[in-house]
Amino acid sequence: MAAEIHTQGTVVNPTANQEIATKKYVDDQDAAADAHISADGSSHSFINQDVTTTGTPTFGITTLADASTLVTSAAPTADAEIANKKYVDDNITPHTPEGTAIKSTGEGGASKFLREDGDGTCSWQTTAGATTKSRNQMFPAAMMYSADAAVLVDANYAMRTFTDATTNTAYATWVVPQDWSSGLIFQIYWKAAAASGNAVWKISANWAPSGSDKELRAEDSGEITSAINGADKVNYKLDIFTFTSAQKGDIVAIKLERIGASASDTVNADIELIGLGIQYTSEQ
Repeated sequence: MAAEIHTQGTVVNPTANQEIATKKYVDDQDAAADAHISADGSSHSFINQDVTTTGTPTFGITTLADASTLVTSAAPTADAEIANKKYVDDNITPHTPEGTAIKSTGEGGASKFLREDGDGTCSWQTTAGATTKSRNQMFPAAMMYSADAAVLVDANYAMRTFTDATTNTAYATWVVPQDWSSGLIFQIYWKAAAASGNAVWKISANWAPSGSDKELRAEDSGEITSAINGADKVNYKLDIFTFTSAQKGDIVAIKLERIGASASDTVNADIELIGLGIQYTSEQ
């Protein structure tokens, strides 16, 4: 059933939420809710409201929620003001980095590194030079292959006998170590019953990297003379020959000969080969 409510007399505006509102109350509240911007120079606050303008309004300083200000034309002067694009462009100086690495000034090409000094500062330090060492290896004569020089044991030395007036040979195979830096020097250790005289030796070698022809590189010493130090004395010929082309990992095939038939071989006795030494300079 529909019902109409008519009033007579004076009706007051509602004050409680559950009271019925009159038309006038609603119209008055709607008018009060309209926001506007006046030209009277006073400040206005608009919270969660749209602002509609007519004409072309001019805005000066707008205060943001965090109390900072946005100046649309002038350069900022206070720390809380927002910088415009022109201010940023005018105050940034482009810088070109020096390459892609940190460098020191005036290092003169020396290798340097940047060290943290423990006091909040850093300093450039020069790297220490590489330390090299001389290393020696020995091929015992008895471990060297020979088709014509028999093994003889004397005072715990296992030696090979190179007979007088003939050419005897012994062979060894070696791989250039990974710590090799430079030099490849062969040294001969031997003794004889003779008290004096010169022995004539020759060293030759072939070497090549893995996967290459076995005779890719070759050198020989030619005939080399080594003087005897006395009967049954240990003799050694140091720095007898230096190979110049060997590299890390090369396989080296070595042939040692005593040229006993040479007129320059004046030992006039058998020689006992003790071993063949190799000396090289390592990287550390």
